[in-house]
Parts: sequence; structure tokens; C-alpha cells
Amino acid sequence: QPVVVRVAVDENGSRFQLVVGERRLRAVRRLGWERVPAVVRDVDDRTLLVLALVENLQREALNPLEEAEGYRVLAEEFDLTQEEIARSVGKDRSTVANTLRLLKLPASIRELVGKGALTAGHARALLGVEDPTRAGELARKAASNDWSVREVERRVRTLRASEEEKSSPSPATTREADEDPVLRTL
Repeated sequence: QPVVVRVAVDENGSRFQLVVGERRLRAVRRLGWERVPAVVRDVDDRTLLVLALVENLQREALNPLEEAEGYRVLAEEFDLTQEEIARSVGKDRSTVANTLRLLKLPASIRELVGKGALTAGHARALLGVEDPTRAGELARKAASNDWSVREVERRVRTLRASEEEKSSPSPATTREADEDPVLRTL
């Protein structure tokens, strides 16, 4: 597959600038080839940056947060929609959306994901915990105890259920209001 270049004279006098295919170019050079199959495209600077970022997202072994940051750059700095990003990198829109959600995690959890102590699946499950401190505690326990994603999901559900239970009025409070003559008149 040919590399993609654009016409651009640099300080070394090179007439072309690589747009896509850096790894292919390095491989060809290692083989000692003097000529490289190339396609010349008329590409502006903005498109060049988008193509370079997309290529890196497709070929690099990125952790989920690096991937999410790349998607964020495409969305915010280049005004691409999640659908356009998905088409560019060959993934489903929902995959792009779920990956972007990881950037909403507290820094302590992002750090665990970045180090590989937690997977993207663990991190997505932790998005269900509203309190960042509790989410961080759960993340540290998950990492230190080597919990599966399913175990983290189960514990998040349990935590949310207990929080909902605490926030709903108890039946005794309602009953007391029904029995209080002053409150009954209201």
C-alpha cells in the first residue's frame, strides 16, 4: 500500500511531506529501497493534522485514555462528530462515545487505567458512581484485589442501591405524617 504525501518544500529541500504511512516508510527504508510507492494528495494543514491523528489512533498501541484524548482532540479542535470520528478510525459510534466518557473519570481512576491496573471496562463501570471519592476507593480496591469487570459492576450496583435507599423517605416517616393531626390538615 503506498504512502500518502503532499507537495511541500521543507528546509532540507524535500519536495514532499508525508501525510499517511510513516511506519510503511520506515519499513521501506530498512529494506534499502530507493523509491517508495506514493500517492500525492492536495491536503491542507488542518486535514493533514486530522489524518495524522487518525493514523496514530489506528496503529499505535494506545491505552484507553490516550485513545479517548485523541478522540477529544478530533471532536473539539477539528469539530468532528462522534460519527465522523468513528468512520475515520473504523469503529462504531458507541465505541467512540464510551471511550470519550472515560475522560469524565476522577484523576485517580484515570491514573489506574493509564498504568494498566484497570481496564476500560472497569473504568466504564465506575462511571456509575457519582461521588468521586467513593469511585476512587472502589477503583483502588478493584485494582488491588484484581476484581473482574463483572465484580466492579456488581459492587457499583450495590453501592447505588444503598445510596438510593438512604435518599428515599422511610415508611415510618410517611406513617408518622399520616398520624399527626396537624400534618394531616395540610
